[in-house]
Amino acid sequence: MLTDNKNDLRKKFIQKRTSLTQEEVLAASTLIVENIRQFPQYVPAKEVMIYWPKGNEVSLKSLVDDEKVFYLPTVCNKKIEPILYTGEKDLIIGKYGICEPCDSKKKPKLLDLVIVPGIIFDKFGNRVGFGKGYYDIFLSGLKTIKVGVAFSWQIVESLPAESHDVSMDLIVTESGIINCQKTDKKL
Repeated sequence: MLTDNKNDLRKKFIQKRTSLTQEEVLAASTLIVENIRQFPQYVPAKEVMIYWPKGNEVSLKSLVDDEKVFYLPTVCNKKIEPILYTGEKDLIIGKYGICEPCDSKKKPKLLDLVIVPGIIFDKFGNRVGFGKGYYDIFLSGLKTIKVGVAFSWQIVESLPAESHDVSMDLIVTESGIINCQKTDKKL
């Protein structure tokens, strides 16, 4: 397990991600999207929540060309709500500088898959995000497959986890797919 606390780890990994060139981000993101398209749970999924990248996050923008219904997260009253993606032209800059849909009326009945960003993941699916806990609140109790996406250098052996942290079922990197070995869900 890494001995640094989550805030120190967060700072180190954000700094490393910020230092990436756009070419490095695009090349790795392209491979990650290819890996997402190939994993068995994505193929039959009809309604998928992704995110719009900010800065040097893994970009999933090319996924929206797939024949699926996509939702993007928006933060409302300190909670994530998935809102229908209707096109890049319909995105606005939200509270945290993240692009989100401007029409908050179109919400999913059921999400088949949620793809989640993170700053650091471990092989058990534990995740460190920006520390607000929005994804943990949103994902807790959600009966769907939770997929983290990250550059391969964002995966560490193990992370400190707290009782409220929600772990991922799978993590997709440019190098492949990590099954986080859940025993409570068939993947």
